[in-house]
Amino acid sequence: MAEQDVMQEEMMKVGQPGKEHEMLAKHAGNWDVTMKASMNPDEPPAEIKGTSTAKMILGGRVLVEDFKAEMMGKPFEGHGMMGYGNFRNRWWHTWTDSWSTGLYYGEGTGTPDGRTLTLIGKSDRPMMNKKDVEMKGVYRFINDNEYIFETYDKGPDGKDVKTMELHYRRK
Repeated sequence: MAEQDVMQEEMMKVGQPGKEHEMLAKHAGNWDVTMKASMNPDEPPAEIKGTSTAKMILGGRVLVEDFKAEMMGKPFEGHGMMGYGNFRNRWWHTWTDSWSTGLYYGEGTGTPDGRTLTLIGKSDRPMMNKKDVEMKGVYRFINDNEYIFETYDKGPDGKDVKTMELHYRRK
């Protein structure tokens, strides 16, 4: 077998959706979302109601989410993508929204049962004039009809400070 054929065969193998992608596919659909958010841990979080629509694309390889809500009296839209990279054996996700011109990217690992994923990345905080703020995202899949996504920033003491919690319930 020629070297090019071996490379192509390996590429095809590593590019096939697997059990992680099947798990993601369970979270396609329409969701009601309750979000609690606070950039100041000394203040109670604001509660926001929103909706999310998620679907699998690229032959079952990537979950795409479109989120809508009203925040501080203004419309808010977010767009995220989530997947599992077979070559790196790592989960990844991205996020961008109508209140930003930047992109968040995080990657990480999950528990063996796939119920909890922890992804680490960086995000800018223009309202605080901060760039490359280390951020942790944690997905907790309760069941096929409910999950929670939490975000944490590093506090001044280096400890995680929860900034947001989104509770998804299937419509």
